[in-house]
Amino acid sequence: MNIRSAIEDDSGVIRSLIQEGIRANLGQHYSNEQIDAWSSGFSKESIGLAIKHTIALVAEIDGSVVGFGNIEISDDDMTEIHLLYVSPHHQRSGIGTSLIEQLEKHAMQAGKLLVQSDASLLALGLLLKMGYSIRESYIKTYNGIEFPNTWVEKNLNKKDKP
Repeated sequence: MNIRSAIEDDSGVIRSLIQEGIRANLGQHYSNEQIDAWSSGFSKESIGLAIKHTIALVAEIDGSVVGFGNIEISDDDMTEIHLLYVSPHHQRSGIGTSLIEQLEKHAMQAGKLLVQSDASLLALGLLLKMGYSIRESYIKTYNGIEFPNTWVEKNLNKKDKP
């Protein structure tokens, strides 16, 4: 697996990866109406903007994009992982973990010690496993549809427990 910076030319394949991931993996957590609203919220242009204005990474296997994640590091204390998606064909293979570790490294290099994420029910398990803690569970409205979601955060200064 190779992790590299995303480029705008990756936008189309990232969009497909995100939509495939949403449709394939969220059925146990969300209704069809929620899945439709969520997956329709991504365009090639919006992903291009995320690539341009955040630190955006792709994971590749044999030259094919199999994962995407991005983090926004602002001048204030806000550091947020916005998107994290792994191909349904590569779930549970360490790609999500590797992307999060790389995004956290960027935050630490920028001198940030706290990372937060607005996590879906699907991403929540991985983030908790990686040392994030729940700050708030709430109902999010996206494209006019309500979703259960959770804000999580991690202090990068703390060492993981053995």
